[in-house]
Amino acid sequence: MMNIKAFTLVSAVERELLMGDRDHISIECVECCGRNLYVGTNDCFIYHFLLEEKAMPTGTATFVATKQLHRHLGFKKPVNELCAASALNRLLVLCDNSITLVNMLNL
Repeated sequence: MMNIKAFTLVSAVERELLMGDRDHISIECVECCGRNLYVGTNDCFIYHFLLEEKAMPTGTATFVATKQLHRHLGFKKPVNELCAASALNRLLVLCDNSITLVNMLNL
């Protein structure tokens, strides 16, 4: 039997960068659009990260995530789903049975 390694998992965002000073946070959903990564959490926040891929001499890739902005949506429920509408420069957010449109760059 031949083993083929299709891909290697690498961390894109360190947990500490997402959690800040909080004790617990759960990622509910993610959306990626180009180099922009959006993370929806259980405490109704959206986080925007800018990803930069760096190739290592070993042939593997690493990612450097820079936190851009975050926004609380004002609900007490988790962010259920994120969907990027890049042609409109908007992020569709499903939370508490409501769809909200936010600007992709300044949330």
